[in-house]
Amino acid sequence: MAFGLSAGIAGLSGGLLVMLISGVSPSAFPLSLSFLLLAGAVITGVYGLGGVMIGGVILVAIPEIAESVAIALGGSEGFTISLPDFIVGSLVILTVLFTPYGIGGTLHKKKHNKH
Repeated sequence: MAFGLSAGIAGLSGGLLVMLISGVSPSAFPLSLSFLLLAGAVITGVYGLGGVMIGGVILVAIPEIAESVAIALGGSEGFTISLPDFIVGSLVILTVLFTPYGIGGTLHKKKHNKH
């Protein structure tokens, strides 16, 4: 039931996107977007809404923070472009090493261990 519901919502979202941008091409969904979504799932875990919300904020804020850091350091254009990917990759590695179940999984475990 969950699979069917999620597939229906994804289909509806795709239909609405086509109406918005008047066509779909492979360039509308770059491979880097897929990697970013996968990194978000690894970082946040899939245990609850709290972790997913934290991960969403982190992944949206990373490009802004990286741009500010790159400007402050006065880096080259290549540095500015690759810094967000470096930060996301570092977060994924740190998450896998220190919180294997993601932020949401860690919060979920702490919540259930208190009771």
